[in-house]
Amino acid sequence: MKNLKIGLKKYYKFILLICLIGLCICCVKSIDEVILFKKIDNQIELERIEKVQTKKIFYFYKSDCSVCKKYKKNINKLVQRGLLVYGVDISNSNINKLEVIDRYNLNEVPTVVIIKNEKCLLKIEGYCDYSILLKKFQITINFLNLNNILWR
Repeated sequence: MKNLKIGLKKYYKFILLICLIGLCICCVKSIDEVILFKKIDNQIELERIEKVQTKKIFYFYKSDCSVCKKYKKNINKLVQRGLLVYGVDISNSNINKLEVIDRYNLNEVPTVVIIKNEKCLLKIEGYCDYSILLKKFQITINFLNLNNILWR
């Protein structure tokens, strides 16, 4: 009987360990799904930012795009480093998709652009590894002396 109790205790500890591991995996997954960039929800807000901000970073994506979801992690890492990034979901019905595609000459999503005085200084189309993305941003920002504007 004593051996059975010891066996049950080990069994319950094992089940508890499996549950804790599952909970940790769920938490990590949900952290990856968090949006850290400033999401633009409508055309009016987008136009306001375009007019008010002379220097800005836009991340164009579609909410149902699997590559965009993967790329969001890289954008979040840029935000964690202090960059202010505006995210624009071009599949959002409150965004004028055709106007945005035309204005920023979007060929695919995800696309990231750095804009200064209405001119595109950097455009990265499609998926890009974080290390390459960061390097391109650092080179562009340092070369054009944009540090005090784009970094928070």
